[in-house]
Order: sequence, then structure tokens, then C-alpha cells
Amino acid sequence: MPSEKQKEAAAFIGEHRVAQQAFNSLPDGTNPESFDDAYDIQWAVHDWFSQQGEEYGGWKVGVTSTTMQAYMKMTTPSMGRVRRNLVARNHGDLDRSQYCSPGIELEIVVRLGKDIEPRAEPWTRQDLEGHIAALMPGFEVVDDRYMGILDMPAITLVADDFCNAGCVLGDEVNDWQNLDLEAIEGTMVVNGTETSVGHGRDVLGHPLEALAFVANTMGGYGKTLKAGEFIMLGSLVKTAWLDKGESATGEIKGLGRVSLAFG
Repeated sequence: MPSEKQKEAAAFIGEHRVAQQAFNSLPDGTNPESFDDAYDIQWAVHDWFSQQGEEYGGWKVGVTSTTMQAYMKMTTPSMGRVRRNLVARNHGDLDRSQYCSPGIELEIVVRLGKDIEPRAEPWTRQDLEGHIAALMPGFEVVDDRYMGILDMPAITLVADDFCNAGCVLGDEVNDWQNLDLEAIEGTMVVNGTETSVGHGRDVLGHPLEALAFVANTMGGYGKTLKAGEFIMLGSLVKTAWLDKGESATGEIKGLGRVSLAFG
């Protein structure tokens, strides 16, 4: 059970998200002191949104590439949850006014076909291949809900679902097993200009290592990943920050394409 301080922090995060109001610190006395504390606040954030009638569709992993680790000045991946009403399919027409400062990241996405339950032995990516129903391309939408994302403590970002503000998911690929996920290439195009290229190996050496990270992190808190949920495995490329009137497409070879536009 979250403490009263953690519930206070969670309510503050939820209220600021709904209002699209940036902040530079949680209320006095409620800032997380460790990653465990941060995840406890994150679970309480999920409870807060659930009490508002929201449902969740999946999870995201962040800071999985050396590019993003250098950008965020972090060495450890993180995870957060994605609300179902913030998920678009194939193309997203997004209202810029609903974000503080939006960005996008191109990612490989897993949909689970089986539950992944806590266990004493750590999960490996090889263990988890049989739990995957499909892969797909995706744009994660992130939001700098802070007065300078690079100045915020990492544990505060974890408490706030590590900046997630939705996603665009592409068509599912069920026969993915013969794809070379280490070599697979992703390309982001912003406003008609190619801005970045990345590969599966840029995500923790192999993208399914990110799935193992989520499974083991969740398991450490006694939580189960459910069949049908999706997991965004981390960006192949550096975040692109977009504004009203801008658009982007992302393509991952062998998986397909997604697109979005901010109006």
C-alpha cells in the first residue's frame, strides 16, 4: 500500500497531467528518495487515474539506448504505464494544446500472448520469446511536463511514468521470429526530412532485453504483465521534439510504418 505521502505525490502528478501544467518539483516532503519509492508513487499514479475511470493498455521502457542514456544523463532503464485512451493506431492526429512540450520516439513494440508472472529466477529474453504474440512499430509520445526535463531528478521522472503521454501503434506482425531484431533498422522522418536512424541493437544490445527488464522489474514488486498488454521497448533514435503544424513518420524495416501530426 502506498503511504499518504506517496498518494499526495501521485495526486499532484495526476492533477498536473490533466491540466497540462508543468512543474519543477513535487510537493515538499513527497519527492521520492529512491527508485523503489519512485515506483511506489508510480503505482499510486496508476491508481489515481483508475479512480478517474481511466484504463491502461500497456507499458513503456525508457532510456534503453546509449544515445538516450547520454541525452538523459542516466545509466539505468526505466518504465512506465500507458493509458488506453492515449493510444492511436497507425496514424495519430494529436492536439498540440493537450501537451506541455511533446516529443516522439520510434520503438519496437511487443504485444503479449501470455501472462508474465513474478518468479524467483530472473527472466531472460530467451525465456520470454514464447510469451510474445506479435511485434509492431510504434511512436511513443512523451511530454516534457517539467520546467526543464534534463534538470529533473531521474527518480521523479520514474514516478511520473517517465514522461509518457501516449503512443501510436502500427499493424501487428505475428511471424516475426525470423527477423534479426539486433540488426533491424528504424528511420524517423520529421516534416519530410530524415532526422535519425537506429537499430535494434541500440536498445540494450537486443530489444527483447528491454522486455526482460520490465518483466523482472514488475516481478520485483510482485506484479504480473498481462496477456494482451503491449510493451514499448525503448527508442531506437533520439527524441524529436515537435510543435503545432509539424508531422513525422517512422519506419522499422520488417515491421512497418507509423505516422502522426500535431494540430
